This record gives sequence, C-alpha cells and structure tokens, in this order.
Amino acid sequence: MITSALVNILGIGLLFSGKVTEGSVATAGGLTSNIVSVGLLKFTKETNDRLDRLAKEFKDDN
Repeated sequence: MITSALVNILGIGLLFSGKVTEGSVATAGGLTSNIVSVGLLKFTKETNDRLDRLAKEFKDDN
C-alpha cells in the first residue's frame, strides 16, 4: 500500500511539473493499485487457509 501511495504522490508531482501526461499518471497509478490488490488478495487467501486449517485441528482435538 505504501508503494501505491508513493507512486501516486510521485505521479501527481510529475504531473504538476509538466514532465508527464495525465494518462501516464493514471496508468501508473492503476497498475500499481492492481499489483497491490493482487498481493493483498493472495495474503488474505493464505491467512484464511491457515485459519481454516487451525480450526480443523482444534475441532479434531476436541
């Protein structure tokens, strides 16, 4: 999430300085957001799978 925020802030700075176009900033921000989202979804799935496994082990022990 920090990377996404930094890319967006950097893009806004470059946009205001006139070094890049609006489309470039939007594309970079969108790509970064997608990459972060995929990473977070993978992390959430792994965490959920781990919790399911622990719940099953706990249920089997009782």
